[in-house]
Amino acid sequence: MEHISDQGTGGPLVPKRNRIQLSCTNCRHGKLKCDRKHPCSQCVRRGRESQCTFTMPIRTPVVSLKNRLQHLESLVKDAMTTQSPAAQGAFSNPPNTPIGIVTDSSGDTHNQDQANGHNTLASGQVLLKNGQTYVGATHWAAILEDIEEVKGFFEESLEDADKGQSSHYNSLLWNIRSPLGKADMLANLPPRLAVDRLVSRYFNSASPALFIVHRPTFNKHYRQFWLDPEGTPIIFVGLLYAFMTIATLSGLASGETHPDTRGTPSHMLRAYHENCVQCIVLSDYTKPTRYTLETMMIYGEAEFLMSRDDQVHCYLLMAVGVRLALRMGLHRDSSKIETRLCPFEAEIRRRMWYHLNQNDLLFSFHIGLPGMMQTIESDTLPPRNLLDEDFDEECTELPPSRPGSEMTPMSYALCKGRLSNEAGKIMALANKLQLPPYDEVLRLDRSLRKAYDKVPPQLRLDESEITVTDSPSTILKRFTVSVLHEKSRCMLHRRYLAKVSEHPEYQYSKQAGLDASMKLLQRQGLIHQAASPGGPLALDRWFLSSLSTYTFLLAAMIMYLNVMNSIRDQLRTSSFEILEGIDALETSRNNWEAALSLSPEAKRAALVLNGMVDKVYQALGKQPPPRHKPDIKLGRGIASPTTSNMSQLSRTGEFS
Repeated sequence: MEHISDQGTGGPLVPKRNRIQLSCTNCRHGKLKCDRKHPCSQCVRRGRESQCTFTMPIRTPVVSLKNRLQHLESLVKDAMTTQSPAAQGAFSNPPNTPIGIVTDSSGDTHNQDQANGHNTLASGQVLLKNGQTYVGATHWAAILEDIEEVKGFFEESLEDADKGQSSHYNSLLWNIRSPLGKADMLANLPPRLAVDRLVSRYFNSASPALFIVHRPTFNKHYRQFWLDPEGTPIIFVGLLYAFMTIATLSGLASGETHPDTRGTPSHMLRAYHENCVQCIVLSDYTKPTRYTLETMMIYGEAEFLMSRDDQVHCYLLMAVGVRLALRMGLHRDSSKIETRLCPFEAEIRRRMWYHLNQNDLLFSFHIGLPGMMQTIESDTLPPRNLLDEDFDEECTELPPSRPGSEMTPMSYALCKGRLSNEAGKIMALANKLQLPPYDEVLRLDRSLRKAYDKVPPQLRLDESEITVTDSPSTILKRFTVSVLHEKSRCMLHRRYLAKVSEHPEYQYSKQAGLDASMKLLQRQGLIHQAASPGGPLALDRWFLSSLSTYTFLLAAMIMYLNVMNSIRDQLRTSSFEILEGIDALETSRNNWEAALSLSPEAKRAALVLNGMVDKVYQALGKQPPPRHKPDIKLGRGIASPTTSNMSQLSRTGEFS
């Protein structure tokens, strides 16, 4: 191909490079050789020493690293979204091709919904607005493929809700700062009294990672640290910073006085977070030692609570944690390998692997992508139901596990872990490219019910109300266990709801999916009341907001899909079922709108629920009942900068 230059074609002109002037002005004009002294020998010889001047070079502004990175990012995005005509023809459906029909290169069409639905492609979408993001079958947005008539509306709503939500921050995966030294990390610690109070606050918080740190052993190491800070491994300092980060989040929510008076609580929160990153980097975490994985998991919890939207970087951070755990051999039980570890170390390793499995499920569900732990073959045994005081580093044999009926700090973790194991299997099934035989769905349903039947009465949530005499910690645990169970049922059965009219054998899945969705929306109402000002969970809604938003949206999407299908097929559906579904959607919408001043995450949910309710009434040919609609502003800043919800704290130092 012949080269075509930009000259004369209107193309961009290459700017001429400015050369630095080294000669004085007189020598340059007279084209004389200048020795660059001041004054130069030429000007001295001609008697014009006072006129010997040098022109200072004019420097063009240096583009900041941030702007250059943003420019590079835009180029990459342009390259991703730009496809050749051949590629577009190869991977896009021809116009007027019905949903559920795909075409191959020969132009033949294949019906994806084969007999019994066993060959139906599993759900999953690549959202192309603002980049390319895949969401799998467990993500609430994936249900949009079953709701064609509102897909465009919801995409616009989500795009509006995401305006201004990007942030640039320092994290473990993208550590944009040069690591400081250990002396700096020690110098950045607050006085011991402040550290004591923050560490104590962490161990009295609702953190799900509490059981991976053995308290008596930590107390011993903590006292040793203050006796010899310089001789303590840097990763232990990182663990303290991770504790202080979570404790500061908890304190901001409860309105407690921050013990570190060197700055505002929000400023110190960012400082603790940054210092934790620095300590992990300094420790060379690719060679994990004691407290490496514990620090990373608690740091990951802080990332999850502080990050925005779907926490993709938490999902990536989780992958690092899983690989480190594999390198440490946590997927193998110490009783089944040649290396003999002491009973204490073996039990702590079981606890960490158990917690890692639960985190993998949480982060994977949150962004609708497959988990990692289910693909790993492991023989690690579950941890025992023991108090921390039941064993220590000196024990030669672990005591027998306490009865399941005896409540210990491990009881909740074990109960949640059993449900998480079943939920992980369900997530793996939901993300398969081809739907499995229906018998496998029923088998997992039975297995999930058996796991839930083992939940002790002390961890079961009352169906009608939250007991006012229970502690916030107990309420949170009951709520989490109940939501995990119902969410798993939704993931397992939701793909079969829309196929009941063609396949009556799926009737059980319809009933189970709708029952789980209705219970989740009822849980939303209960938790909304408990988290309202003055409620038992008013000081813990910072912890609830990120965990519950997508779960309740998943339930609302399933309920909406059933209502719309029922409206189209009213001959086979009772009017009571339609009205019950509409009432559940309206109640959920009202709960989200009531939480606008308390939870920034409520903006997205309120927009989506408003769209659902409006579309339902349009399908019925009716006008929605008159009501006062709150002004849901698009963009930043629904909620004012309060301490009620810290999950939207920006890493740049602003609340949004």
